[in-house]
Amino acid sequence: MVSIKELAHTGDTGKEPYLIGLIDGVLQFYPGSITVISSCSGMGRTSFMFHLMVNLMTCNEGGHIFVSNDENERRLLYKLLKTVSGLEYSEIKSQFEEIVKDRAEIIRDDCYFITHIIKWEHMEEEIVTVCNKKNIKFLYIDNIHSFVSNFEFPDRESEMNYIMNRLKKIAIEFQSTIIISSSVHSKINKRKDKRPRLSDLRDGNVLIDYADNVLLLYRQLYYGIYEDYGFETMNILEVIISKCRNCNPQTIHYTTDGTVACWPSHINAYTTNLDERLKNYINQASTK
Repeated sequence: MVSIKELAHTGDTGKEPYLIGLIDGVLQFYPGSITVISSCSGMGRTSFMFHLMVNLMTCNEGGHIFVSNDENERRLLYKLLKTVSGLEYSEIKSQFEEIVKDRAEIIRDDCYFITHIIKWEHMEEEIVTVCNKKNIKFLYIDNIHSFVSNFEFPDRESEMNYIMNRLKKIAIEFQSTIIISSSVHSKINKRKDKRPRLSDLRDGNVLIDYADNVLLLYRQLYYGIYEDYGFETMNILEVIISKCRNCNPQTIHYTTDGTVACWPSHINAYTTNLDERLKNYINQASTK
C-alpha cells in the first residue's frame, strides 16, 4: 500500500450526501452505499472510475483508497494524472514534477493505492487497517472479479456473495462510499444492439442485489460505429444509469478528447438533439 502523495514525490469540504456532477448532480453517492460500474473490457472503466474519484476528491472531505490487481501503483498514478491533465503518458513522464505540483488537490497523503492482493481476506484486512487509521470515505475496487476467497464455496456466485457481503459491512461500519468495477458477459457481442444491460453483468444477480447504483458504459466507436443519427460518435461515452437509489434510469453523454480517457463534460447539443430518438432506438432494440 502506498499513499498517492508519497508516490508522487518519489520522482519519475463536502457534506453528506456526497454529490457528483453527472448532469446537475443527478447521481448521489451516499455513505454506506455501493455503486457498480460495468462494461466490456477496454471500454474505459478504470479511467472513468478515476474521473469519479477526482470529482469526489475535489468536493468532499475524507480519504480515498483505490484497489487494483491489474496494474502497479506507478501505472495507476499515471492513469490518474492522465485523467485530470488530458496528457499522454510520455508527456506526463517528461513533465511529471510540474504536473504533480499543479494537481496538489489530488496528490494527498490520505489517498492510497493498494495493488496485487488476490486473496480477498488479505485485501479486506489491508483495507480495514487503513480505514481504522485514516478517515477513509471512498473506496474504489477495480475489477471485483479478480478476487478469490481463502474459503471454499460450492460455486462462484456463493463466493461473490460472500465478498460483496463483506464489502457492504465495510461500507456501513466506516460510513464509506464504495465504487467497484465489473465486466459483462461476452454474449453482448452477439446482439445487434450492444449497449449493456443489467442482465449482462458477470455475477449479475449478486452485484445487482448489493448495488445502490449500477452504471453501464458504452462507446459506439468501440464497435466501429463512427456516426449515429448524423452525429459523430468518435468522442462520445454513454453512461447508462440502469439502477439508481435516488433517480430514474437514464443515459448521460460524456465527451472525450478522442485520444485520452478523460471526460470533462457531457454534450448539451448532442444530448438535446439525440435523446428522444436514442431512447426510442434503445427501446426498440431491447425488445428484439
